[in-house]
Amino acid sequence: MVIATKFGGTSVANGRNLEQVIDIILSNPKRRVNVLSGPGKRDKEDIKLTDLSIGIGNAAYEGQNYMQLLEMVVQRFVDITSYFHINTSFLDPLIASLNNVIKSTPLSKNQYLDGIKPYGEIIISAIAAEALRMKGVDAQVYRPEDIGMMTNSDFGNAKLLDGSYQRIAQVLNPVLERPGKVIIVPGFYGVDSNGRYVTFQRGGSDLTGAVLANALDAELCENWTDTDGILRADPRVVDNPEVIKMLTYREAREMAYSGAQVLHPDTLMPLIAKGIPLHVRNTFAPEREGTYIVATKLPTGSVVEGITHKDGFSMVYVEQMGMNEQVGYLSKLTGIFAENGVSIDHLTTSVDSVAIAIDNGNGRLNMVREDIIKSGLVDSPDGINIAYNKSLVCVVGEGMRHTTGVMAKVSSALASQGINIETVFQGPSERNIIFGLEQKDAIKAVRAIYNLYFGKPAM
Repeated sequence: MVIATKFGGTSVANGRNLEQVIDIILSNPKRRVNVLSGPGKRDKEDIKLTDLSIGIGNAAYEGQNYMQLLEMVVQRFVDITSYFHINTSFLDPLIASLNNVIKSTPLSKNQYLDGIKPYGEIIISAIAAEALRMKGVDAQVYRPEDIGMMTNSDFGNAKLLDGSYQRIAQVLNPVLERPGKVIIVPGFYGVDSNGRYVTFQRGGSDLTGAVLANALDAELCENWTDTDGILRADPRVVDNPEVIKMLTYREAREMAYSGAQVLHPDTLMPLIAKGIPLHVRNTFAPEREGTYIVATKLPTGSVVEGITHKDGFSMVYVEQMGMNEQVGYLSKLTGIFAENGVSIDHLTTSVDSVAIAIDNGNGRLNMVREDIIKSGLVDSPDGINIAYNKSLVCVVGEGMRHTTGVMAKVSSALASQGINIETVFQGPSERNIIFGLEQKDAIKAVRAIYNLYFGKPAM
């Protein structure tokens, strides 16, 4: 049995951090399949390699000078190779390959950027494997194109194709039969049927690690990051929040989807399919317990496990007398959103009204409004209103299903802070409650709920 690991950008941001990663890999002989992100920030003022790569791509695509950004990328990798006393000529073919992509003729901007963005992962993986070999370890890089990690051609939003798991297993299982062999895989991307790089959404290296864990029937998937685990709230909002010791898959998915930034929201799906636990740990404090994410858990005594928030929402309010008596009304209403390419995040109804939460980034809501009016789904233009700059605050916990009065307690806590709840969304699972409110109140709301359940003074 193997453990599949994924190391985040901060974990490989410089040579010293990468050395810590290598020590972690070598500390457990089961850690034979390892996914690396591109180098992240070395300090608060630094720039992530992915952002530098996007900057290079944008400049080159527009015919602007990108050399300063490219030099910054090269210097980052020179510094890391120098830390391990690797001859910097080791980088020459990798940088040459990157240069060829930059100088290629772009067909579309998204495709062009996706050809450049994965090089942070590709180059750091090559350096890590070389550093391991210098320690006498039989390490080798297997890129997604080498192992059959096939995706669609939705550049920047790759989705894994059926058959990828089987291909990955066919390639890597024979490699794992060789004692002591350590596999390094660059995260964040796959390849389409034409061999073009297609990146997952931000945080996609998490997904790469989970896919490998599934394909290879790993006993555990580890996600190494720069926090002690999944926190009960964003540490930028609440001072020194507690680490959650254990979450169910469903709780973790709710938190990731609703704003917790430790996991890519799709990470858990490949693990759920095989019942593989995920262990979120701190690269810089490996002795700490971290957070386990599992299929089921015994009651912990916690009603609420975590509080998250996401800004940048719009609320669409639709009112129509007798709405509940019109067969197919909701289908027609949501169909208008779909026809305009607008994704619905949350929806709640009453007898004569519907409230719908939409990501603010979509600029088609005015078209949606016009179509709803034209369709006769409202009696007059006043029957639809759109409110911008809203936030969704999400309270997550399996314990809410077995506890009465959660809504009343949270509502009271928010009211005591002068926060007006505009909309409430709650699914039938009762493991989350989502409050729609003014964006300016979101941080205050998170602090109030955290203080209610965990008794820590707000920051």
